Amino acid sequence: MSDQSVEISRTRVTLSDNDFLYTFHDFKKGKPYIAVYRAVTRKVYDKHLKTYVEKTALEETVFTYNNGRIERVSDEELWKFVLTESLVKSVEELNDLSKILKNVPTSVKEDVSLSDVYRKVVDSLKKRVSLQSEADYTLVALWLVGSYFFPVFDYFPYLSVQSLGEKDRAQFLHPLRDLLPRAVYVKNYPPSLLLTLVSSYKASLVIDKLDEMFARKYLDKVVLLLTLCDNRWGVVIREKEGKGGRRTISGFKCFSPKAFVDQYDITSKYDIASRTVFVKVPPQDRNPDHAIENQSLIDELYSVFLRYASEVDRLYRDPDFDSGFTGRYDQTFRPLVVIAKLIDKEDSTLQAEGKLRSALRYTIDLVEPLKVEEELPEKIIDSVKVYIIESLKDVVMGLSTEVPRPWHVSRRSNVIYIYVKDLRNEVKARVTQGDSMHDPRVANRVAKLLEPKKFVPLLRIYFPQNVKIHRNRSVFVVTPQDVKNLMSKT
Repeated sequence: MSDQSVEISRTRVTLSDNDFLYTFHDFKKGKPYIAVYRAVTRKVYDKHLKTYVEKTALEETVFTYNNGRIERVSDEELWKFVLTESLVKSVEELNDLSKILKNVPTSVKEDVSLSDVYRKVVDSLKKRVSLQSEADYTLVALWLVGSYFFPVFDYFPYLSVQSLGEKDRAQFLHPLRDLLPRAVYVKNYPPSLLLTLVSSYKASLVIDKLDEMFARKYLDKVVLLLTLCDNRWGVVIREKEGKGGRRTISGFKCFSPKAFVDQYDITSKYDIASRTVFVKVPPQDRNPDHAIENQSLIDELYSVFLRYASEVDRLYRDPDFDSGFTGRYDQTFRPLVVIAKLIDKEDSTLQAEGKLRSALRYTIDLVEPLKVEEELPEKIIDSVKVYIIESLKDVVMGLSTEVPRPWHVSRRSNVIYIYVKDLRNEVKARVTQGDSMHDPRVANRVAKLLEPKKFVPLLRIYFPQNVKIHRNRSVFVVTPQDVKNLMSKT
């Protein structure tokens, strides 16, 4: 939530996200909070009936971890927040939510350890899902455990499920749904409903493959949701028309754990792929056991959040902590590396970090070509600049009077030009060098960008004054000063 200003006794006070507490679970001012809701029956005196009657009410208990123990949060502590918003307001809402959201906390447990709960998650997965390696079980288990700590993190990776068979997908997605905090299994939900579930209830989403007709209508919006909602500051802006034609604009926070089936080229763009960890699901040969009871493990996962959130936060934000990755990879993988390190600190025999790094190689192998592909337009333009400098520097510096082919000199104006077709051939020879060109996706992308219909518009973006028409053909024009300017910038 962006900073907001309010007037209090004519004094302007700036409020930050830390002044707002949201329960079911949250992490604010360096402390974790969990709310447990239950319906209770109490006897209340009815003035009209002049007797005591039984009424059902919603009871909310908020817990935190303080001085080495889980304890109930007092009303006085809650009042320190400018706004404490309960995500459940009534018994009726709690009953309605139970039909949509899975895995809400029903109790907190004092005697839990991170390594023990992680081991239980791995065991639960192995009973229900076949994966290719022990490292893949580690990756998925760390992602599931980490999903409970997402209020601590600035970024949390998506989990992309790569599987061809519908039965195999379902057998993998159901265990995810049964272990994620406040999970919603999504098939063909309108993006507006997904946004409401995440914004209002901090729901975790498990997105199955969309039907083709639904995808044609909504896929772009689902992709936009994934593009904008990979971090704690992610907000989707929606405009609605109200009474009298008045339009209102609202911002919906949309950061939460999300797993999805890789479909319709959702991860073909670097923006989403670089925020994702990938797991390949082989054909399944186990009984998914959809009716498995997980509530005890769910409560342990919430309790582990309470006990370890502050420690996770300290390590996650420690400037001296090296995840072993840089840039986007650090943002995406850092939460999982932090969880793995703390698990290994408790039980080094689990080797969670080593297995995690092994599993992440598959993700990096998928994402790295997309990174190269994303950078290709600038790489092509850099090759244009290098070619201009290398071929014309002797001329503009007075070391040679002969303009090299395929450049030409205009007699009417003191400019040098080259036909775009020739420039394209020179650039192609430079761009197609390197190991990355062995990847078919990158090579195809280069070929498309160097097509006349793409190459000329690309030149116009970076060199708007240099692309001209000469004898009905596109030419690239430079002056000696243009070349000198390029040389001074490289």
